[in-house]
Amino acid sequence: MNKKLFAFWKYDLFPFLCGGEVGEIREGGRAYIPSYLGTVQPIVVLPEKEGKKILSELRGITIEYETAQRRLREEYLAKVHKIAPWVKEKK
Repeated sequence: MNKKLFAFWKYDLFPFLCGGEVGEIREGGRAYIPSYLGTVQPIVVLPEKEGKKILSELRGITIEYETAQRRLREEYLAKVHKIAPWVKEKK
């Protein structure tokens, strides 16, 4: 019986991890992630069910983080506009 695996690896954006189902573990401990279309050096490899649960929780936290970031930006942009109403936000 082949047990399905799930890997997490470093990423440069919040939450600083990516995760995906492992297609295979290759030489040197690298994991091939079909959904990523490449290999990664995993930080941790877990059973698929556990990995998917963690990824789901991380996605929820990421949504909360992005919402808080937008609110904070809007709050401080409003403060800027009180001081300098002619300032335009760069898109």
